[in-house]
Amino acid sequence: MKMLAGSERVREHLGPSVTQLDVLSHFIWSSGPQPIQRTVKGILCSLLYHLLVDDQALRLEIYRKYCDNVIRKDEYSDWSETELVQVLLFALKERRRLTCMFIDGVDEILGSDGQMHALDVIEQIRRIPLSKVCVSSRPEGTLPAYLGHLPMFSIQNLTGRDILNLTSARLRTQFQAQLSQASALQVNKFLAKFCDMADGVFLWAVLALNSLRTGLELRETLSDLHYRLLILPGDLKKLYKAMWARLSDDAGLYQRDAAVYFGLVLESQFVSDSARDSMEGGSFETLHLLLGSDRPLREEILSTMSESQSRGIPDNLDGRCGLFATRLEARCSGMLVVQRSSDWPANGWRVDFIHRTAKEYLTTDGEGRELLLHDEFTTENFL
Repeated sequence: MKMLAGSERVREHLGPSVTQLDVLSHFIWSSGPQPIQRTVKGILCSLLYHLLVDDQALRLEIYRKYCDNVIRKDEYSDWSETELVQVLLFALKERRRLTCMFIDGVDEILGSDGQMHALDVIEQIRRIPLSKVCVSSRPEGTLPAYLGHLPMFSIQNLTGRDILNLTSARLRTQFQAQLSQASALQVNKFLAKFCDMADGVFLWAVLALNSLRTGLELRETLSDLHYRLLILPGDLKKLYKAMWARLSDDAGLYQRDAAVYFGLVLESQFVSDSARDSMEGGSFETLHLLLGSDRPLREEILSTMSESQSRGIPDNLDGRCGLFATRLEARCSGMLVVQRSSDWPANGWRVDFIHRTAKEYLTTDGEGRELLLHDEFTTENFL
């Protein structure tokens, strides 16, 4: 949805003059830091903000229309949903400009009736002249029936060819031995099944290809890889569970290390804005994670600093960070990734979850949260 909202081709199709077009967006994220962004009220506030932030004339019109109401409002919590709907509809009518709104993840809205309530509000917006709305959702519950009469497309229709190209390229580079022993028909069947199981989800395709690499070490044939593919879960959370289960075959040490790394990255994402700003680029890097998990290295650096009053950075620290980056991805089974760059030394490579769904699995899923219990780190360990 983010790609569609920012696409110049989409803008060209929406109107003859892109200068007379405004594109607004709201992304609903199930593990977002603010629950309000998963509510109808959050959608309304977000759309109104984007409409008004650069339009002083429209703000004045709203003030004139709703003066008695506006002067009594200080926070978003002071507004009711009914009031926000009235103001948003008025603003869209007054603008007299083509406005397209992209709302992603309607199926993630909170509340038992949240989805239908959101669609009712979206329907009111859709009826405003010069207003267009594009929503995305998993095909779950009553949503397909409610939206079925409207123009729509499946994400796999948009991403299917790209996933096929990605899979073909990875097969050629990483599975050469298997391809050399298989017929063209076998290869085509494997690619067709893989793309069908990916169902348009790029993340699943990447995770599944990483999972299939286990077959490389075992020197499996393409038929063996096909069977391994068939037993992969189609659901992302189940796939994360399967990825973690592989660690249990490599001893508890892998689970403990992975839980430590997960915990440190999760904690880094909850630090205050001021603390985060003190970290270069506001990101968590290999050096931070290495120092946070390697007590002997911390003691070595502190000892060097106290003895020589120097910065205390070992000469081989960058090399250590490079080796650590490889170990990190292996221990975390691909759920944490290192964004390598030739423009930066290894100690500055950024570390993050491969996707927000990996973070959701660890923080909102019962089985995922249990994985973090392997983390035996305490404040005393760190200090």
